[in-house]
Amino acid sequence: MTKKEELMACIETLLGEPSRKEAGLTTQELAEKMAMQRTNISTLLNELVQDGKLDKVQGRPVRYRLPAADANAGGENTCFGGLVGCDGSLKPVIRLAKAAVLYPGQSLSTLITGPSGSGKTTFAYLMYQFARDSHILSAAAPFVRVSCHEDEDAPTLQQRLFAPDGALAEAKGGVLFVDNLQCLASELRKRLLELVESDAPQLHDCILICAMNDKVRQSLLDDCTARFSARVQLPALQSRPLSERFALVKRFLIEEASRMRHTLRADAEILHCLCLYHAENSIKQLKSDIRLGCANAYVRAFGSESEELNLYLHDFPDCVRRGLLYYKMHHAQVEALIQQDCTYSFSDDAMQKENRAAAIPQIGHMALSDSIYDVLDHKAEELKRRGLEEEEVGRIINAELEYDMSNLTTQLNQTKFSREGLYKIMDRRIVDGVDALLKEASRQFNKVYPETTFYGLCLHVSSMIERGGTPRQHLPNERILEVVEKYRKEYALCTQFVAGVEKELGISLSIDESVLITLFLCSANAYDPSQSRPVILVAMHGESTASSMVDVVNALAGCENTYAYDMPLDKDMQQAYDELKALVQEIDRGRGILLILDMGSLRTMAELIQKETGIKIRTVAIPGTLIAMDCARKACSAETLDDLFSAARTSWEDFYTQTVAPVTQPRGKKVILTLCMTGQGGAKQMKSYLEKNAALKDTMVIPLAVSDRKELLHEVSRLKEKYEIHCVIGTYNPGLYEIPFISVAQLFETPVDKLEVLLSMPDTEREKVDYEMIYSYLSEQLQTLDVKKLRRCLPDAMGQIKKAAQGLSQDQELGLFLHIACAIDRIQNGDTMPSKGNRQSIISRNKRLYNDLREILGNIETAFGIEFSDDEIAYIIAIIKKL
Repeated sequence: MTKKEELMACIETLLGEPSRKEAGLTTQELAEKMAMQRTNISTLLNELVQDGKLDKVQGRPVRYRLPAADANAGGENTCFGGLVGCDGSLKPVIRLAKAAVLYPGQSLSTLITGPSGSGKTTFAYLMYQFARDSHILSAAAPFVRVSCHEDEDAPTLQQRLFAPDGALAEAKGGVLFVDNLQCLASELRKRLLELVESDAPQLHDCILICAMNDKVRQSLLDDCTARFSARVQLPALQSRPLSERFALVKRFLIEEASRMRHTLRADAEILHCLCLYHAENSIKQLKSDIRLGCANAYVRAFGSESEELNLYLHDFPDCVRRGLLYYKMHHAQVEALIQQDCTYSFSDDAMQKENRAAAIPQIGHMALSDSIYDVLDHKAEELKRRGLEEEEVGRIINAELEYDMSNLTTQLNQTKFSREGLYKIMDRRIVDGVDALLKEASRQFNKVYPETTFYGLCLHVSSMIERGGTPRQHLPNERILEVVEKYRKEYALCTQFVAGVEKELGISLSIDESVLITLFLCSANAYDPSQSRPVILVAMHGESTASSMVDVVNALAGCENTYAYDMPLDKDMQQAYDELKALVQEIDRGRGILLILDMGSLRTMAELIQKETGIKIRTVAIPGTLIAMDCARKACSAETLDDLFSAARTSWEDFYTQTVAPVTQPRGKKVILTLCMTGQGGAKQMKSYLEKNAALKDTMVIPLAVSDRKELLHEVSRLKEKYEIHCVIGTYNPGLYEIPFISVAQLFETPVDKLEVLLSMPDTEREKVDYEMIYSYLSEQLQTLDVKKLRRCLPDAMGQIKKAAQGLSQDQELGLFLHIACAIDRIQNGDTMPSKGNRQSIISRNKRLYNDLREILGNIETAFGIEFSDDEIAYIIAIIKKL
């Protein structure tokens, strides 16, 4: 049996026990049962979820259950399971609806509220289905719907509802659904609500469900909701997560493809619009607009023999097109769901995607003279071909400008250029001027820029001069003001630069150029703050103390970066520790956590969690509970309010502790950065080697474990604010402007007595690596590692890896050698491996190499009695592919 099959057999055995069947199993429980590392178990569990063999139950901690057990628990989830968002935004309302139906003795009358088109009628019918599935109603029970309309007269509705043979009688033994309750005449509505409030006998023979639009006057809404024991509030489409909206878009497009018996094809931009535009009538309008767009595509291609229909923006109503205006605001979220460089196809059974050329031209395939102007012109022409007006085109381009410039900078292939090469194709004054601009920007703003920014700016300024300084797409005044306000200092510097260009070259440039260069400069160092900023965790004793505080904070601050952990006083300490640890691992974004706590054991838990997980945690104590308890005790003996007030102040001074201050380093100190994919391996070994063998004097060595380029730029810029960065030593060249790079091969090849010379004046790479020196060093530093065994296994494996990778550079080979050696030592010692965030993406794009590595590393696993996790394999692939 494979490890995955063994794990599945273990799960089936454990979940066969009645006590565990519904609760499910945690990753930690299975890791202990299987005697495997938690990371490996987690990888296998996620694969089983993808295979449909397990269900993942979100919570703290995450649990895994067999699909059949979950679906049939209480016989209740089958009909609601088809709703998009049943495990997300609709989960609490579904739970409430089930409780109303299953209420002992008599199902509760229920009021469903929500905006127009939010699915109230569908939800009412699902409640009816659920009642039948749960045997609350018989299989033949009726579903009677009475829809009230403003233009329908009161006598007709009275007859329809309350006559002896009316709807109440028809619904006997089933469900009576009264839709659009707000449109019912006031006297009839009052009569119906009195029946609900008094629990009249007429309602005992059926389940009453009413629905009303929540966009009515507040007094009417309050009057109706107060009469019902169960109130279900359906969320508006705009307030639901983008992932759920995309799921709805996919479902409706698949339905249309099935209806038309054609495959529908749509670019990413269309799907972006459908996910972002404001649909006044919620889900109903989204479905209607998609149907209209598909109908227009069908008419356009009528008579064609092609089985595929292409959807274009102009097929859809104007309101859909305006979705692009919201792209900038949500581009990180929407790009995570819908990739720019893909075309999506929808058939009667599924959605598929295929790679295509991105809407923005790839810089690697562009001429040297191309620049941001070409990107903007290309996009403008594309939008006009899709039927957008000139004004709409301008708004969309300006909304996406920063994102386009960031893409252009990061996609620029720096290996194609050299400074001498640029001198040959453009005025030397441009190259030198941009060089001076970047150096000054780096000095003023303490930022490190990638080399691609230098090349990109040179090309942009050259193109700007060739065009005579007049862009085709002018920036609106509000855009200029926005840039000036947002990047005031950068704009001032760029204005000086543009003035210098005008004077030096004798040309006149528009104000747009200062804005564009400012954006170019600022987008170069951009990174995703949602993925690389610290987060806040509030942990308090009590049932909902922390949750209530966090709800207020997120509502008022609007940052959505604060999380809560509630710790009831009777909770088992081990269970609380496991839950808090799981939550810390779940919310950490790589920059650590500020833990705000009230008292006692929570601080101790935080210290232990930091040691176990490696996640940086800083604590701030706000002991409000302790102060209140002390005051309560003193109030029993205090004779006056002033005495109690004085005692309270004393309690505050006694109990209010200080924040644990982080270790600070002196500013301005010279540092060397050692760089690899993970600080648990090569970077730390390089640091140790330097500290042992080099005369560092006043120089500090900082190991960095950063594989994401944007995050690396941010981290180096942050360090530059405190230190003078002397050079970078690493397994790969990060391409940092004006910061020298020394390869790891150079480091280990250089004799110890020559290291000072190497560090003062980086040399060129040499051809042969002295592995004997590395073996000797590893035997000293990794004392638990069997270096003799490493000599037997690793060289052969490296040879096979070089063949599978179709060749490795000297730096890659040595970097891999160090990484694998450190990984073996880490796994043997039971140390955890930092999770590779884009692991699945790396593996899926390099499946053949992944399978080869699994086979190659098998001999090492056998020799050392270890197992490489998918995170380890992903790091190795990243080194090979320079990701």
